[in-house]
Amino acid sequence: MGYERFTRKRHALDTLPQVFADHRMRGNETDETLIVELYQQIGKLKVQLDWLKKKSDLFGIEEKRSWINRGHGNLSIVQQCALAGLF
Repeated sequence: MGYERFTRKRHALDTLPQVFADHRMRGNETDETLIVELYQQIGKLKVQLDWLKKKSDLFGIEEKRSWINRGHGNLSIVQQCALAGLF
């Protein structure tokens, strides 16, 4: 009984460092995957924003002003004006 417990303890001590190392490596891979996905999303959003800015040139200033929402929770009036191409 004592030898068996010693063997299990020895096995645990031998394998635990690898278990934690594997976990850290998986975490890094997950972080890298997330970073790649976020950069892809940023690129896609930039292309969409550039497209919208070009299209906004087709509208007059009064039309663009009507797009401004003073009560918008996420975009300030200045940000909305910049996105609409008002300045």
